[in-house]
Amino acid sequence: MTFQRAEERGFTLVEAVMVIAILGILMSIAAPMLAAGRWRAEAGVHEVMSALGAAQRLALLRQHDVVVTFDLGRRALEVHRDANNDGTVDAGEDVRLVELPEAVGFAFAPAPPLAGDSAGVTFRVEGGAPRLVFHRNGSASEAGRVYVRPIQGSLSSEAAGAHVVTVERSTGMLQCFAWMGASWRESC
Repeated sequence: MTFQRAEERGFTLVEAVMVIAILGILMSIAAPMLAAGRWRAEAGVHEVMSALGAAQRLALLRQHDVVVTFDLGRRALEVHRDANNDGTVDAGEDVRLVELPEAVGFAFAPAPPLAGDSAGVTFRVEGGAPRLVFHRNGSASEAGRVYVRPIQGSLSSEAAGAHVVTVERSTGMLQCFAWMGASWRESC
């Protein structure tokens, strides 16, 4: 049986403080990466970008209008392939529903709006809901913006996680911006 001297057992106070400081630094780096609300918002903006891009391509491919209606209450986009270009859903016309991820909605607050907007979806309201039409040449019925952000959970009261998708009228081009704490920056 061997005995150790007292100064060789355990950790010194300086060593313990250093370990705690390093763990604190690592946690402060990792914490933003664990924000589920931000991940959901990013998934939501990618869903919107994908659905709008697919609607535009479908209008070009099928050579008829594709109508995208934003159902704000259900937090979803309804994509309607309008084969006869009459703006109404007729028998035989495809309608697809694209839902946003859980706890994500169409809103920008508390981040400031990109261009003086007052709503989460800026397209003209027709039939009680905002509506965008992609024409057979790829153009959009109007220019506008779709804001996506966490509406529940830890980030719901913060500007972090806010994104906006812009649609250009003449080309139907889509751009995505993220709120970076002080300004909107192209990202996605």
